[in-house]
Amino acid sequence: MKKYLMTGIAAVALCAAFTSCSHEEGFSTLEEAKTAQYEAAFIEAFGKPASNQDWGFGTSSRTRTADTNGNEWGYTYKNVPDPLTTDQLRVVREWFQANRNPNGVSIDYSDFFVQHVYVGGTNVGPNSTEHYTCANGDDIVGGEKMNKLVCGPVLQSNGSMGPDHINNGNASNISVNYNVTDGRHYKDGWVRESGENEQPTLEDYHNMKQHSDQIQHMVNSSTKYFGYENSLQNSNLYNDRFVIIPGTEIDPSNTYGLHGKYFVGFDYDADVAHGYVSETNTNMYLKSTAAEGGRDYYYSDWIICVTPGLKWGDYTDEIKYSGRIFCEDLGSVGDFDFNDVVIDVYIYQSGKIEIDVVAAGGRLPISVAGVAVDLGQMMNTGVNSTSRVQHIIIPAETATANGWTTLKSIPIMVSQNNPANVVETYELSANVGQVPQKICVPLNTKWADEYIRLEKAYPDFKNYVSNPETDWTTNVVGRFVDYDLNNNN
Repeated sequence: MKKYLMTGIAAVALCAAFTSCSHEEGFSTLEEAKTAQYEAAFIEAFGKPASNQDWGFGTSSRTRTADTNGNEWGYTYKNVPDPLTTDQLRVVREWFQANRNPNGVSIDYSDFFVQHVYVGGTNVGPNSTEHYTCANGDDIVGGEKMNKLVCGPVLQSNGSMGPDHINNGNASNISVNYNVTDGRHYKDGWVRESGENEQPTLEDYHNMKQHSDQIQHMVNSSTKYFGYENSLQNSNLYNDRFVIIPGTEIDPSNTYGLHGKYFVGFDYDADVAHGYVSETNTNMYLKSTAAEGGRDYYYSDWIICVTPGLKWGDYTDEIKYSGRIFCEDLGSVGDFDFNDVVIDVYIYQSGKIEIDVVAAGGRLPISVAGVAVDLGQMMNTGVNSTSRVQHIIIPAETATANGWTTLKSIPIMVSQNNPANVVETYELSANVGQVPQKICVPLNTKWADEYIRLEKAYPDFKNYVSNPETDWTTNVVGRFVDYDLNNNN
């Protein structure tokens, strides 16, 4: 924690004030006393942090995520794709069913939308039955054995490169998101003009029309490969049985509006090498040739659509880092709800930073990157509520000049009066291996209700403190993160 010391008369007054209280305990400032009290309470509650615990701010998978908040997409992105039409779905399916072993392209996006197109076996074409035969003679539908849609590679928490789960892509399907906004269509029927590039206002955001779609948005991810876990073989990963076809190849004249989209087709396979199975397990791998019922090289067993994400006013600048940051302001030591301020941070390749203040459960004045938080006290944690999000933009020049190049480096400052009624200002810290005052989590992670300690909402948090490999944000008690205090007893 950085200390901002006062000089002159104020410093003398503060020193005198602490002669009778904090100073005799070995602390020269209120900040030091609060920090010591906070750290002792944290260790008593959760144990001592692991020496390599970086609280989500290191080079780990915790700052990338599937962004599931479809109701917010239209406020940030200008090209949220419309649901695919019946004709689009048909044309794409028929192309993959007609073209055996096509030559695809490579794409490299970190910010993109994924939509479901087709699952094999439901409307087969003339060339492939989309059925396969195991070595023991069992007949299977390839699409029914493809689970957990992934992309990658991305950096894992252990430092290796690996797959990124497309959150709602499971069982050869992408489940429905019922609250998608596209930033173009509004409740009163108004539609923004094509080509308009200015970000919607907050008033526009609150009036956006929502629709349903089988879609997901990925941030800080990768499109270098796509894959699936094979349920026939204990969920072993197949990330080399896909092909990427641009919409311009499927629909050259753009009759069906496929330009700007990419379509990923999967060819189901189950072999000994990928499955790490013995040849004696004849029910766990396919026959060796297409004629016998093995892999047929038609990539229609599962088809998805990928659309690069473009922000309003942004044509080329992609997100480099992103994450949600939970904070404790040290105002009330020991509640550990980590919702005194909650911010979503996006750092772009250019150095520009965008910050959304989404909750403010504390009572002390707080600033983020030099901008005062004005969302209101005890806001969006179950006490008070607002649909407003405080949006902060830090130009690249400002961010670079201040050294704000990582999520951890963005200063979150808190002010409070000491016993001498002199304002002290300090920066919240998250030092490796030490008790944190801020924690970085995936963007879609819900913060705890007011008065609910973090480990009550997330039972695995305590284990995470001593074991950084713990994926603690996926095990959540819903009623403690719904911002409704009436059901928290």
